[in-house]
Amino acid sequence: MRDNFFLLPIALIIILKGSICLAQEKISVKKLESEASAYFSQKLYDKARKIYFKLDSITPNNPLYNFQIGMCLYNTIYINKSLFYFQKAKDLNYPSHFIDFYLARSSHINHKFDDAISYYTKCQASTEFTKEKEAIFTKEEIAKYIAQCNTGKKLVKDSIKVVVSNLGLIINSKYSDNSPVISADETELIFTSRRQGSTGRLLDAEEKFYEDIYYSSRKNKAEPWSEPVKMENGINSNYHDASIGLSPDGQELYIYRDGEGHNGDILVSYLKGNTWTLPVKLNEAINSTSWESSACVSPDKKTLFFSSDRPGGFGGSDIYMAERDDLNNWIKVKNLGPNINTAEDEDAPYMHPDGRTLFFSSRGHENMGGYDIFMATIDKNSNLFNKPENIGYPISTADDDIFFNCATDGKTGYFSSFRNDSYGDKDIYTYKGEIFKSGVYVLNGNVYDSEQNNRPMDALVRIVDLETQKEIGTYRTNPETGKFIALFEYGKNYSIDIEAQGKLFFSENINIPDETKLKEISHNFNSKDIYLKNILIGNKLILRNVFYDYNKTEIKKESTYELDKVVKMLKEHPKLIIEVGGHTDSVGSKQFNQKLSEKRAEAVLEYLETKGITDDRIIAVGYGESQPYIDNDTENNRKLNRRTELEIVEVNKDNFLNTELLNPTVNTDVVVENEVKIEPQEKTSYSEGEQLTQKVHFLVNNYDHITPYSEKKLHAVMEILQNNATMRIKIIGYAHGSSDTEAKNLAENRSKRLVEYFVSKGFEQNRFETGTAIDVSTEKTGNLQFRKAEFYVINK
Repeated sequence: MRDNFFLLPIALIIILKGSICLAQEKISVKKLESEASAYFSQKLYDKARKIYFKLDSITPNNPLYNFQIGMCLYNTIYINKSLFYFQKAKDLNYPSHFIDFYLARSSHINHKFDDAISYYTKCQASTEFTKEKEAIFTKEEIAKYIAQCNTGKKLVKDSIKVVVSNLGLIINSKYSDNSPVISADETELIFTSRRQGSTGRLLDAEEKFYEDIYYSSRKNKAEPWSEPVKMENGINSNYHDASIGLSPDGQELYIYRDGEGHNGDILVSYLKGNTWTLPVKLNEAINSTSWESSACVSPDKKTLFFSSDRPGGFGGSDIYMAERDDLNNWIKVKNLGPNINTAEDEDAPYMHPDGRTLFFSSRGHENMGGYDIFMATIDKNSNLFNKPENIGYPISTADDDIFFNCATDGKTGYFSSFRNDSYGDKDIYTYKGEIFKSGVYVLNGNVYDSEQNNRPMDALVRIVDLETQKEIGTYRTNPETGKFIALFEYGKNYSIDIEAQGKLFFSENINIPDETKLKEISHNFNSKDIYLKNILIGNKLILRNVFYDYNKTEIKKESTYELDKVVKMLKEHPKLIIEVGGHTDSVGSKQFNQKLSEKRAEAVLEYLETKGITDDRIIAVGYGESQPYIDNDTENNRKLNRRTELEIVEVNKDNFLNTELLNPTVNTDVVVENEVKIEPQEKTSYSEGEQLTQKVHFLVNNYDHITPYSEKKLHAVMEILQNNATMRIKIIGYAHGSSDTEAKNLAENRSKRLVEYFVSKGFEQNRFETGTAIDVSTEKTGNLQFRKAEFYVINK
């Protein structure tokens, strides 16, 4: 009895404790349910989901909890994970008329298209949804979703041959990483992230950081991306800042900003050296009272494409375009029309560097669900966009795929998406494989000042279509690095010229045939780096864009742009005197090549004269094959040797009576050498009657002045005379005149003047003889053939 007496209270205590625990658990469950429901009603789905997970652990296999977990996932980027919970809720007989709809949507997102169509069809046939207080879909929407599933089935079956991969943990984090933009050479990547450490340290209602813009780089495409850094100098504010567009040359960054006086606006920042300028809001033509979410600029920077939900569109957000005026304002805004825009949302435009292929994301068109990525090209005849095409699976999926950027070759791209291998939120993905045949040639290089320790230069780079003579692209170098990126279209012949204040311009010909496959190269210059020279006596410029037909002397029409650049330089510097030198390869006889080179040099002289440059400022010389630029061992090398060169000869003066080397006052952009450089003489043996290669040229109707250019030639002749002590030479002076007497006097004075020069330098007068060659035809007095002196060996 005693034992039983003690057992009764213990049993009672156990029973009471169990009752209390059950009561507390019921209270706890009700409290958790209330909290979860409150968060859900406030659309704080992540917070609600965590509580429903806790409830599911307390009461497993509860159909309500599983359905609500599915709904929380459904309303976030994790919609693809909702299918498991909706299916479990249905298996547990969750009593909702809409369970089939959510099973359809989650099956759709997971590319289970046949299952989705089956569920959608049930919804379409059901009238139950009309009994609910608020319908969550219409039959029209169900029909759209079924069409998307059918499109998805087709796109997956006809998958494009690309490999999509996550860009990796160097770039992506457990937070949202999205809206990548890249430079045309794929060495600069700017993107948006909500990772920890945002500028304003602020969290939104879902306790996510506000968006900031980050930067990563690499030297070339073979290298990995650098560790991202948050951009400074006002690029990021305390609120949402997102990268939305980068010009192909990497010099203009377009930014989306929300908050702090901005209601979803587009701003721009410019790269000055290594620093981005403070972003400025685009003008009112672009930023309206509506929401402008994304933008990109065309390769020539003359057109802006942007998205806006302003009134007057086709529905939702549409894509618009605007033109840039001479004052850097955007004007003439117009909707891209029904070929691009639909009743659904269009967003994230990206104009490919080819200038005619537009990529964008859309919830309309032939779409497989969410935002798909589309491509449209401009029709060359109508100048309107053709019907867009879905870029295809696996880039486009049934979920949101947006902010697409494509490399110039079309074989690499970057975009934002949430997929099974995402690191926690939206990530940046890349693809490898050809999605379209691009016709863009990428040229990148660096420009340096050859006279200032090869420091990087702020220079202007112009690209001209030589057939049309139209400028198709203008770029500036980065003054801190000298780097530039320029873009070309295949199948055309281009001139690229680079100019800077006080420098000889640099020119190159780039002829890109249609059959050339796309490849990125530094350029087809002789070196990757370009060095600009001062306008300095003795400095030379190869005119790579002066063309002649084979064995002809007439200048082709494609040459006019280059020659007009020479005209411009001579007019800007009216004291300059230049030599135009013609050069050939070694094919053919020396005599033929010499004559051909002389005639071509004279053709350039005559063109410059037609543009108002007087012939007393130009000396035309033919060098034939005597001065190859490179060995004549390949056709490409021979092509380089067939060239026209320009050399600065002198800064002209009004008084040409002295025989000493002139040293005029130097202005800020024209430099004159103080010292004559003697050309080295490799030849040591000469025969009777042989003509020396050196020639001296005079200004029109002048014999007194010996220019620094001519003095270089005379010093070379003096070196020959010094090395051949018994050599005598005959100096033939050429001249043109209106009569025999006038021409002969001028020719004699020219040859005698040169004898005086040699004697003044210490040579005996008996080592020289003189002769003349005259012309009294109606040819121009500026004809090079009768403004020169030649040297012949007469005995030794």
